[in-house]
Amino acid sequence: MYGKSPMCAVLFLLGIQLTALWPIAAVEIYTPRVLEAVNGTDVRLKCTFSSFAPVGDTLTVTWNFRPRDGGSEQFVFYYHVDPFRPMSGRFKDRVVWDGNPERYDVSILLWKLQFDDNGTYTCQVKNPPDVDGLIGEIQLSVVHTAYGILVTQPGIEPVPPALETRCLNHWTAREIPVRLFYCY
Repeated sequence: MYGKSPMCAVLFLLGIQLTALWPIAAVEIYTPRVLEAVNGTDVRLKCTFSSFAPVGDTLTVTWNFRPRDGGSEQFVFYYHVDPFRPMSGRFKDRVVWDGNPERYDVSILLWKLQFDDNGTYTCQVKNPPDVDGLIGEIQLSVVHTAYGILVTQPGIEPVPPALETRCLNHWTAREIPVRLFYCY
């Protein structure tokens, strides 16, 4: 082979065989994809992962944000052995680590939601040698309030009590009490 030693050819073929036998792995990310939360409340942005490699000191987690109305991507949070909060920007003093890498959980808590927090949050995990894989995404919608309707029965008090109105039951032609309550 053009003056190359047979040993080089053997090493080359052995390298190809080892590459073929080595498992190809990537970090897999799991998120709820879509999340709705009430303005002014706190929300847990859940992100878990699986990895071929054991979790160690080389694990890194990066959280970023893209506003729904466009604009550039913004830094939210970084983890490498210890959590690193943002020192400035919209998420300063509003985000904390809520993960447990040994349980493959790299979630964060976002405090005091605002309407301009609407957008896409991305969770990227690198666990060398597993550094490839898709980035997890959560589409967060911050809403004014979440209301549910609870039909009550006499003598049963809903918790928490709230606004009460009466609705006509079309099957029995009788009015029934209906309470609107706040959902957490």
